[in-house]
Amino acid sequence: MSEILARFFWWGVIVAMLLLAKPAAAATLYIPAMNAAGGESLTIPIKIDSVDNLAGIKLVLTYDQALLTFVAVKKTAHTSPLMHVVNDKQPGKLIIVMAGAEGIKGSDFPLLNLKFHIKKDVEKRQQTKINITEVQLMSDKLKTLESTIDIHPITLSPRLGKDK
Repeated sequence: MSEILARFFWWGVIVAMLLLAKPAAAATLYIPAMNAAGGESLTIPIKIDSVDNLAGIKLVLTYDQALLTFVAVKKTAHTSPLMHVVNDKQPGKLIIVMAGAEGIKGSDFPLLNLKFHIKKDVEKRQQTKINITEVQLMSDKLKTLESTIDIHPITLSPRLGKDK
């Protein structure tokens, strides 16, 4: 009888562990809401909420080239150990790859800062987005890191004092 109770006990422990086990939380890449006026330059951060051992990043971004002109990508203090390559050959699309031998970690920090120039001829208040169409995050152990994306709009306004 005690053998049967022992089996039930261990099966209960295994079931409890499976029910209580939580999968590793996916990191969220996000672009915060921003405001700008026509003719201004705007630095847009691509941020991550929390990550551990991030050693490789591939991002494919798209933007409305009728409203925005790409200027540059800058690494941040967190991503300074990583090498990066930017392909901006196709207007309206950016491909950014970053990699390093050791992973980085942190919570709620910018991975990159994108600099854009807003076209001068913004006629009315409108919204646009920098879309992340592809993302790959890799750990320093060459394991894929799960992620989600949260993109907020950029609100553009006509510049003040604009000649009519």
